[in-house]
Amino acid sequence: MSKVVHIWVRDEVYMTIAGLAPSDHKFLFDKFSVFVDGYFFMPAYKLGRWNGKIAYYDNTGKVYFRFLEEILPYLEKWGYEIELHDERRPVSLVTTRLTKDWFNGRSQVPIEIRPYQVEAVNLALDAGSGFVIAATGAGKCVHGDTLLNISCSNELKELLCRGNENGQ
Repeated sequence: MSKVVHIWVRDEVYMTIAGLAPSDHKFLFDKFSVFVDGYFFMPAYKLGRWNGKIAYYDNTGKVYFRFLEEILPYLEKWGYEIELHDERRPVSLVTTRLTKDWFNGRSQVPIEIRPYQVEAVNLALDAGSGFVIAATGAGKCVHGDTLLNISCSNELKELLCRGNENGQ
């Protein structure tokens, strides 16, 4: 009889591992946790409310997705059959281009975005991600707000379209 371990990828940060033998679970907990400097002297440790460790793999099997490559060799060595369940939602790419009057009608206060702000936002959209580095007063908050508004308006449109398709 083969042992089966289930790995649920929750999002881009966390995953959960279930189905491990208690000894294997304890090994991973110990392997992916570290003692905090001076833990022995801390009141929470002295009162027995804390084990003195920062755990990157917790008692429920929740672990950072980044550690998957380090955990898989152990699971294979221990003879587990791995069933992967990817629960991440697909990310829709933003294709909307920004213009200087993008906020007109979308904001209570009329905002005209400066040409360099339009260029910075459109470059970030074209790249798919990135950083906008600009001086104080250059309108970085407007960049971020614009990107969030574009992204949220696209997601809202997608949700509304799906709702209409389902008769909602």
